[in-house]
Amino acid sequence: MMAKTHQAFAVFSVLVVSKYAPGSFDNIVWACGLSMFGALLPDLDSPQSSFGRLIPLLSKPLHSMLGHRTITHSLLAVILLYSVLTSSPQWHSWADAICIGYFSHIVGDMLIGTNGVALFWPLKQKISLNPLRMQVAGAGEYLVFNLLICAIVVQGLTHFYPSFDLMSRAGPIFNICVDLYTKTILPAFTSLTFKYSSLFNGL
Repeated sequence: MMAKTHQAFAVFSVLVVSKYAPGSFDNIVWACGLSMFGALLPDLDSPQSSFGRLIPLLSKPLHSMLGHRTITHSLLAVILLYSVLTSSPQWHSWADAICIGYFSHIVGDMLIGTNGVALFWPLKQKISLNPLRMQVAGAGEYLVFNLLICAIVVQGLTHFYPSFDLMSRAGPIFNICVDLYTKTILPAFTSLTFKYSSLFNGL
């Protein structure tokens, strides 16, 4: 998944959470910005990524030792990141938004691209949820990106201008995206989690 699609998916994920759990974030704009930051963190294992180029002393050894889409794209990484952030008074209030962005990156890489991610690292098997075989930076991803932008704009306007009449007509666009996310992507991900969790027995 391209960086901009990861960030759009992160913002969309924050809006989904805020829709179904009102009051989850003190400031929705800050939460969206922090999720965009979190959405780029998993690619620290790639020297060619946005953060990888900024921190080559970290990204190059990570990539050399473990490859791409391994430990940084795992549930273990999400748990460790959340634990570190919530243990710090300075970062505690930002933890949810950053980790939503981080986790959305992992889900995004399972949905787009044929390689999948090592979700249950240190197990090396990579998991993919890409039945349409969409390629990174391909036509399918650009379609997904544009749909996400439309959904974000609609939801943003309804959030800040709830009385704006146009939104009563445009709202279904966001609802369709939410339904797709909650009724197909999340159940498939949950099913995979239970299916492969047994592989951890005995580790």
